[in-house]
Amino acid sequence: MESKPGILDGFARFLFLGWMAVTLLWPFILPPNALSESVETGGNHPIAPPLIENEGSKARPTDDIPARRQEGWLAYGQPIDPDDIYVLAVGCCPPWAKTPGAACANSVDLFLDAFLRWSGVSASHSRSLLQQEATYENVCSGLQWLARATDEHKVALIYLNVHGVLYSGTYKGRTVEKSDVFVLWTEECPFATLYALWAHLWIIDEDFIARVNKIPSRRKILIVDACHPEPGGLMVMGLPDGGKAKNYGTQEETLISSALSSQLALVRKFPRACALFTWELVSAMNAGASNLLEAFARAREKTLTESRVMCRQGETDGVIPPCREQTPVLLDPHDLAVSIQRRCP
Repeated sequence: MESKPGILDGFARFLFLGWMAVTLLWPFILPPNALSESVETGGNHPIAPPLIENEGSKARPTDDIPARRQEGWLAYGQPIDPDDIYVLAVGCCPPWAKTPGAACANSVDLFLDAFLRWSGVSASHSRSLLQQEATYENVCSGLQWLARATDEHKVALIYLNVHGVLYSGTYKGRTVEKSDVFVLWTEECPFATLYALWAHLWIIDEDFIARVNKIPSRRKILIVDACHPEPGGLMVMGLPDGGKAKNYGTQEETLISSALSSQLALVRKFPRACALFTWELVSAMNAGASNLLEAFARAREKTLTESRVMCRQGETDGVIPPCREQTPVLLDPHDLAVSIQRRCP
């Protein structure tokens, strides 16, 4: 039997609608310069020069990066001690979403098991948030744990296998267009994306990156296996779609995305349900890839090949929406992926 909304739910909606009204009127109340804060930087962090690598294998920083960004970085290929690497992995497929929950949980389990064994990183240096654990509060707590565990010279690696949606509208008193939103755990689907953001159920890209930028490590790796199927959208955390990039204020991170924003991030069914790109990345590590760059290159090639087959089959049986392929992307301004190396026998 369907339950009726409770008093607290009704009160929350009343507050939300009132807040929406204030938000819409706010630009007409404040002086024009009060809303000049940059949407792309979140108002807190300088914009790094756009980093675009259309071939998906390797990216170099643009020529106008200040000299301070070049100081203190590893020599090309210099290995990083596994004791200096910390990992946060998040997997969330809510019960109301089409993707089975097991796929997100399996993806995290597969990635963590393979990466820790391959890289030699201790399990005590990792944390995972699966399904019901992957709430807004817990994800923020996980990022705070990374901030406490790392310093400037350690590595903070964040792996996300979540749903992604694009939001255009008013947020925090300003207009945003096609901003990426990470869908975190809720028992029921929120009635509006803006409400999910206002109630701290989901997290928008600029807020997520603002928290990532508070992690003191200058060596951050973000691996995002999520899809944003709206055509013409922008990639999560500034990755390119058709050679165009939006930068949300990230600070020198290595960024790995499973797909362009106009593409689906596909899910394998066999031998176990999991994200396609994650499966191929794990397979590359298990097959002996010498470093993360090599593992990515192998996974990208396999993902492109297999996704084309899956998309053709999907057109025939209607199991997945129309698609052509899935194109993973790597941006690596300081060649950090080469320094994350295989340590297992």
